[in-house]
Amino acid sequence: MCLALPALAAANGPAWVAELSDTTPSRADALEVTIPVGSHVAVGVYNTDAVTPQPPAGVAATVRVLWLEHRTVFRGTPNEREAAIPYYLPLPRDCAPTGSWVVELQPETAGHYAVPIACNTNTVTVDLTVIDLPPSEIGYGLYTDSARYPDPLREPEYDADMAAHGCNTLTPYARELPAEFGVDNTSSAVLLAWHIDTAIDAGLVDLRFPLLCLSIGPDQLGLARQYARHEWPELVGYNNDEPAPSARQAVEECSAQWHAAGFRTGTAITLESALAAGGSLDIWVLLMETVSREAIAVCVDQGKEQWLYNCVLRGSNAALERYYAGVYTWAVKPRVCLSWAYTHDPESRIQPGGTWNLTRYYGKAVAERDGMPLPTVALEGMQEGIIDSRLLQELERRNTPEGNAYLARLREQVPLDFWPDGKGRGYDSEREGYYVWDIPDTAVPPVDLPAMRRDVLRLLRGATN
Repeated sequence: MCLALPALAAANGPAWVAELSDTTPSRADALEVTIPVGSHVAVGVYNTDAVTPQPPAGVAATVRVLWLEHRTVFRGTPNEREAAIPYYLPLPRDCAPTGSWVVELQPETAGHYAVPIACNTNTVTVDLTVIDLPPSEIGYGLYTDSARYPDPLREPEYDADMAAHGCNTLTPYARELPAEFGVDNTSSAVLLAWHIDTAIDAGLVDLRFPLLCLSIGPDQLGLARQYARHEWPELVGYNNDEPAPSARQAVEECSAQWHAAGFRTGTAITLESALAAGGSLDIWVLLMETVSREAIAVCVDQGKEQWLYNCVLRGSNAALERYYAGVYTWAVKPRVCLSWAYTHDPESRIQPGGTWNLTRYYGKAVAERDGMPLPTVALEGMQEGIIDSRLLQELERRNTPEGNAYLARLREQVPLDFWPDGKGRGYDSEREGYYVWDIPDTAVPPVDLPAMRRDVLRLLRGATN
């Protein structure tokens, strides 16, 4: 069981504001942020015991506490230090003040908005610019195993929350549903149809991107469309999950079943396993730690559709999550980018009575006491990364000499095996006292992401003049 930390010593200002994913904040009293229509922004407000947003008409504001996990990181090494790891973003009713806050700002339409935020001793301001921007050319989604939802009755709200954080696809599982939904739980086809249509109702499905369908076989997947209420994208059958290099025969047998039923098939896989066992797959969902220029070339040579996934980050480190979803994914150029997972542990939530039971294990979201979504900093970082990627795609479309030169330099800063300095989650894992989350919680991306967005916006403005 995890309980909210007690309030820290008084944080009496002056308050300052910064992007939640900024690893080198300037501690300013004003922040300029640009986002596309349909998005929101979550900004950090620090060194104050209270925040009161004063949004203009057309902008909704929500105040959350920035909950911090205090621990010693890299214990037993020269880098050992005390750290406060930003993690959950609960409502003030459920968490004592920590001196750090997150204010979510949701504008309704394009335009410029000045949002003052009154603090203990001073007022900070967010200057928010909202622009029109084409949708992403990449599918973005979180693994969505509904058996892991803290409150299964909240699935429509969870779908809407993923869409609100920039996702445009999901991985539907043909899972059983609560009796309250009135769905036939004896038919996998009916269950899958309900999950897909519910996601479409929430605006979570872009028809351009296939849906990777899990916990269902070829026969039932073939029947699912007859229960659809909406137009669907292509359905793809899931193969053996994360197969070992030795699993070639099992993967081939599964692929044969999917192909005989008229479906393409793919699975989450490392490059090593893809090369050894993935010849019969149509889609390689490559683990980002194993991506390289050679891996991308092999996908092209073998006619494989290249997707991307990660299963080695959790709800911390907004900057690293922003980097993964943003400039890194833009550089890799998968058709679809996935992350494990929206929720991981159904018991990880604030219980109805207000007691915390938050396990800090993979999920990008947990649940409030009423079952509604409770975000992590990683979920907010993911949305920022998706916005970065869309802006980079727009700069590519403009095809200007200055913009192309900038993008070429940017690509050179992005190691395709993902981890900064090549030190992944397992680095130094033989050390006594090693803690698997130290690197993911503290790694700093190789790109200054707020500065990058400012550069891209400047180049986009220049391209329209």
